Amino acid sequence: MVIISYGTLRSYFELHADAEDALNNWYRLTLMADWANYHEMKKMFNTVDAVGNDRYVFNIREIPIAWPL
Repeated sequence: MVIISYGTLRSYFELHADAEDALNNWYRLTLMADWANYHEMKKMFNTVDAVGNDRYVFNIREIPIAWPL
């Protein structure tokens, strides 16, 4: 998975400090993941939705962490 910009995440959690841990955990998990398809992504992140053109939307604050950190 390609994450377009960590800087965008950082800018957000600089304004919303309570989101920093959730965003950093999501970022780390997505970098480590090697999904072959949407089904594999959905198994790890139940809140992910496909929006077309190989793009996805995550509800990060509600993601139950499936991997040990």
